[in-house]
Amino acid sequence: MDSVDNFLGILHEAHRENARSAYFAKRPFARPPRNQNRSTMPMTSFVYEFFIYNSIYQYDWEKSCATGKLTPWLRESSGESGLREDEQQDNLEAFIKERCKETPAILLRAFEPLSELTELGDDWTKVVADARITQQDGQDFFRRLSEFADRIRKSQEQEGAELARGRIFKLIYNCRFFVYKVRNNIFHGSKSLDETSEPNQRRRIEVYDLFLKCLVSLFFLAMKKEPVASDEFQFPIHLRIGDQERIDVDQGGVIELLGPRRGLGLKPEDTRLIQRLKRLGIEERGSEITERSTLFYPSAGTDVILPTLLGLPFCSQFYFYNNGSDFGESRRTDTARAIRSKLKKLVGDRIIGDPTFREDEFVFQFAFGGHDRAIHCVCRDNLDFLNQDVDLTFFFHRGDSPGECGCGQYWDSELLGQLVRKVPPNAECQVLTDGEPGGVHSGLLPDLKQLHFSVTERGRDYYYGRFSGDALGSRLA
Repeated sequence: MDSVDNFLGILHEAHRENARSAYFAKRPFARPPRNQNRSTMPMTSFVYEFFIYNSIYQYDWEKSCATGKLTPWLRESSGESGLREDEQQDNLEAFIKERCKETPAILLRAFEPLSELTELGDDWTKVVADARITQQDGQDFFRRLSEFADRIRKSQEQEGAELARGRIFKLIYNCRFFVYKVRNNIFHGSKSLDETSEPNQRRRIEVYDLFLKCLVSLFFLAMKKEPVASDEFQFPIHLRIGDQERIDVDQGGVIELLGPRRGLGLKPEDTRLIQRLKRLGIEERGSEITERSTLFYPSAGTDVILPTLLGLPFCSQFYFYNNGSDFGESRRTDTARAIRSKLKKLVGDRIIGDPTFREDEFVFQFAFGGHDRAIHCVCRDNLDFLNQDVDLTFFFHRGDSPGECGCGQYWDSELLGQLVRKVPPNAECQVLTDGEPGGVHSGLLPDLKQLHFSVTERGRDYYYGRFSGDALGSRLA
């Protein structure tokens, strides 16, 4: 077990698995039975990651790498001269900083998730003071984290620009020192489980957990171990839906919403996509929702979760087209049951009963945010949507291929002119697409924001914009 490679392999796998896991406390005698499993996220994930981090910083990695054998630091104890835990952490950061000189890009990769953080100045960031942590400590942490996030974003925007390592490692030091205080509070029992489950406290721990996973990711990247948790981290979902509703799904709930590859559920990039769109103002509702306000997604398959979530501030009708077996008569009951189960994790018990089945579609109805909503899963050619008597207020598209098993329809280019006729002249339409197949229409592309993520299911960038019906028409003329 003193082999460096074996030790790193075990910790690296534990680190990745922690980023992909949801944790629950089982209560076998709870009533009703559905309350038997209680989420312990993000606390358990944070504690587990700290054990991994603790296992890393207790070693002298310069010597360990030189000899191939693990070399622990002499720990401070009574009667002996050794290093305190914070000094061991300092030495680990010095080792990583030296490695970053060879591969500076790993800094950006490890801390990329910080760039998606929003609302770091809101009330939920105010810590509850105790014997170890003051309110000022908490304010300083979130101020520094906000600066950290800004520096990551600026480096992303200036392609090829390196982060200023000196300032970044100063921020790492200060943020890490605060997170270490939080760890001490937890390990010494200063907070009860109920206290850590309070919504604002939980959101703060989610951020501490993210920072720690980024720091541990940087170590593994410095040791040429990948992928890392930074690549796979799932953000909790905190989204305002107009003035009346919020959707809050913690990390555990998000992980449960993830679907198999190309299957029903969230995609690996979806929570980062939500965070990016929040920065771009997706929560700022434009036109008022009417019973005609509609989202359209051609060739959707069973990819209904993210577009429904993003469309709630803008749409009352949701049209998902899929001219294939998932929505066909032989499988639609199973598909409808699976979709309903996923949707309930977002909107709770607002789903009204079972779906209504028609010859070639099924429909879910529910009330949310003061509006009646309907989700139409349609087994017909995408072109059928052009005959629907609706107002298009959200066009969502994760394209398929033009070849075998693909629809062969170019909704972002050739068909876009027909589609935009369904956008009322003075209303606003949200556009979110990956532009495939065929690419995005040249008249629209300059006004769309390109969204790049290091990890996506299909290896594609996204494009996002908001247009009035008149503006869309003029750009495509």
